[in-house]
Amino acid sequence: MRGRKPKPIEQQIAEGDPGKFGKAKLEARLEKRPRTCDSIPDCPKGLSRIGREAWEFWTEELEGMNLAARCDAKFLEMACVEFATYAKADAAIHKLGEIIEEQIFSRNGDPVGSRMKRNPWLDVRNRAFLNVGKFTSEFGLSPVSRTRLTIDNPDDGMAELQAILSGPRLSAEERKKAMQ
Repeated sequence: MRGRKPKPIEQQIAEGDPGKFGKAKLEARLEKRPRTCDSIPDCPKGLSRIGREAWEFWTEELEGMNLAARCDAKFLEMACVEFATYAKADAAIHKLGEIIEEQIFSRNGDPVGSRMKRNPWLDVRNRAFLNVGKFTSEFGLSPVSRTRLTIDNPDDGMAELQAILSGPRLSAEERKKAMQ
């Protein structure tokens, strides 16, 4: 698909229907939208340690933004594999350097000399970086894509608790009086 990605229907409604579709039509489209099963399953067993860490981190973030869906689990798994590939390639680049020395051999197999060449791990790292960036953009996990999201957070009483905890503090004298 070319051009801009379409805005979520909720965002179009919240912005006052900038495309002039009509609020009733947008709400009808919202009702007809397919529903997904909530919650992402447990981490797949085949992921590496770094992939599992990425899985745990991203599922926690997606659940916190109310975007966790079971149907996205395989896509999340692919992103975790790409993230682990990125980390492996980055470690290899740090170990070997961006430019490596390659042996040159004669036709009979004897070493003749060497030449400098670009480390092939650079291409692996760059491709994995791009793929992880696409994933984070699709799921609203990149800074730019978060600005496009509008999420209504349900009031779970945390705002009231936060107000109490960030309120004025008792002095030592007032605490002694309260303890008596």
